[in-house]
Amino acid sequence: MADGTNDSDGATIHNLKSEISRLDTIALDYADTKKEQAITMANEYTNTAKAAAIDVANKHTDREITTLDTQAQGYATAAKSEAVNDANQYSDDTAKKTLKSANDYTERRAVVAENNAVTRSNAYTDESSSRTLEKANTYTNHQVAQAENNAVTRSNDYTNKRFGELKHQVDRNEKRANGGIAGAMAMTAIPSVPGHNFSFGMAASGYRDQGAVAAGVKANITQDTTVSLNTAWDSGNGVGVAAGFSVGW
Repeated sequence: MADGTNDSDGATIHNLKSEISRLDTIALDYADTKKEQAITMANEYTNTAKAAAIDVANKHTDREITTLDTQAQGYATAAKSEAVNDANQYSDDTAKKTLKSANDYTERRAVVAENNAVTRSNAYTDESSSRTLEKANTYTNHQVAQAENNAVTRSNDYTNKRFGELKHQVDRNEKRANGGIAGAMAMTAIPSVPGHNFSFGMAASGYRDQGAVAAGVKANITQDTTVSLNTAWDSGNGVGVAAGFSVGW
């Protein structure tokens, strides 16, 4: 089978060849029939002719037979040639039409297939891009929200921790300050005993939420000189010591 044809074209060409063969056979049969008819007519004419004309009739018959035979062969040849030409032309035209139809159909199907493929590819690409973008945005938003929440949580935890430490430090410093004030007040509250060279005394005090106790010793080492030593302990576990002297004249 030649390129560009299919099984249907091959069947068409085979049928054309069969028709050509049939026409050829018909032409030959027709020529033979005409020849036999001419011979029969010549024989009948010869039998009925006069004896004197037998020689002329025979010659005439031979010429007629030759002429008829030549005409019959020419007719058969022409008919055969015409049939072959017509068959070949029909085959060529049919093959061309079939090939053109096949090419046109193939091109149309190729264009349709290409357009469908491009359309499906574009649709798939758009859908895939949309899904990918949606997933990326969802993931990004989730990560950003999670990061923000983590950052806020860590910031709040750190701030609360630092404020807690600061509050604890302030509270401790406040207690220490209040205890120190209470201790100082207790040491100043220790009374002296006039007319004695040595004296010992104790005192207690409270300031806000803290308290303290103090003890002190005073000594008149000379008539004009006095020294003192005081200590205090407050409720914040703070201990204070104070010493002093005074001179009179």
